[in-house]
Amino acid sequence: MVKLYKELSSCRPSAVSDAYILNILPLFNDTLAVLSSADEILVLNPQVLSSSPPSPIAEPGKGLACCAVDETARLIFAGGTDNLVSVFDIRTGHRSASFPIGKSVTALASRGNDVAVGTELKQHQADLSIWDVRQQKIRWQNNENNDDITALNFHPSKSHILLSGGDDGLVSLFDTAVQEEDDILVQAFNHGPIHKAGFVDHSAIYALSSDQNLAIHPVFEDQRETEPGPVLLGDMRPLVGPSSLSRLLLYLILSVLSRPRVKSQVDLINMKGGLEPDLQNKTVLQNAHGGEIVRTLYIDTASGNTIFSGGEDGCVKAWHPADVPPQQGLSAANSNIDKKFKKHSRPGKRNSLDARYTPY
Repeated sequence: MVKLYKELSSCRPSAVSDAYILNILPLFNDTLAVLSSADEILVLNPQVLSSSPPSPIAEPGKGLACCAVDETARLIFAGGTDNLVSVFDIRTGHRSASFPIGKSVTALASRGNDVAVGTELKQHQADLSIWDVRQQKIRWQNNENNDDITALNFHPSKSHILLSGGDDGLVSLFDTAVQEEDDILVQAFNHGPIHKAGFVDHSAIYALSSDQNLAIHPVFEDQRETEPGPVLLGDMRPLVGPSSLSRLLLYLILSVLSRPRVKSQVDLINMKGGLEPDLQNKTVLQNAHGGEIVRTLYIDTASGNTIFSGGEDGCVKAWHPADVPPQQGLSAANSNIDKKFKKHSRPGKRNSLDARYTPY
C-alpha cells in the first residue's frame, strides 16, 4: 500500500540564493542542524520552520563537505577543504575545538568519544583516522587507502568496528581496538566507487556505488563455518523509472527528477529483512522539491510521522502523512520545543564551494 505524505511547512534557511541543502541532523534540544553548500551550519526549530529564523553556527569552516553529531547530539563535527575537523558546541553556537588533518576532509562519523575522519587522496594516499574528542589527539589511524574516502560508519553494536568506503571501490571493516596495521582489517569487498555505505543492521552492510548499483553483504562472523554470499540488487534506477538514487538509510530513498509533464517525487522503499525492496508498501513525498534533486532526508522516528527533506532548491521541508491530522505529529509539541529552542539559541542574533559535495 502506497502511503502519501504532504508538505506541512518549509523554509529557505540560507540567505545565499543558490545554496544547496546537503545534510540535516537532529540535535539534543529537538532542533535540526542544516549543512548548506554556502559553508553554513544553521540550527532550525522544526516546529516553526516557516516563521522562525535560523541560528547560524559561528565560523563553521571553508569548503564544508561533511558533518556529523556526537551521541549526545550536543556537538557538531564539520570538515572540508580547510584541512580541519571543527567541533562546535550547540549550547554556545561556537567552535570548541579543531583537529588539524592536513588534507581535505571528505567523510565523518561519530561514536562515543570518537570521531572518525576520512580524507581526499593526496600525495598518493588518503588517510583514515579516529580522534579522541576529549584528549584532542589521534588514537587510531590507517593510511593505506588508494582514493578519496566517501563513507564512514561505526557498527551499531560493536563500537570498535569502523566501516570505510571510497572511490577506489572498496568497502572495508576495521577493528579500531587493534593498533598493528597488518591486523586491523576484518573484512573487505570490492563494489565499485562508493557513493554511500553503512550498516543495515548488526549483521549486514549495504554498498551503493556512484553508478547506483546496490548490494547487501553479510558482516563476517567467526562462529560461521561458511559465509553467505552477497545479495546483488543491481541498478536501482529502474525501480521508479527516470530516477536518481539519493540516499540509503534503513530505507531505499529514490528521488525522481522532474521532466516535462512529469512531477517529481521521492519514494521511500522499505528493505524487507534488509535484503529486498518492498515496492508495494512505499512512502511517497509528492512534488518533493519541484524539479530539483533531494540531497538529504531525516526521518523523525520519535514522532513516527514526520520526515524532513533538503534539496538543491535550498529548501528544508517538513512532511506529514496525508491521512493523519498534523496536531498528532509535528504541531503537538510546539510550545515545549519553542521553550527549548529559545533557551539554547543565541539571543539577539538574526538568524563558493571549491570542492562541492557531489553525491551522484
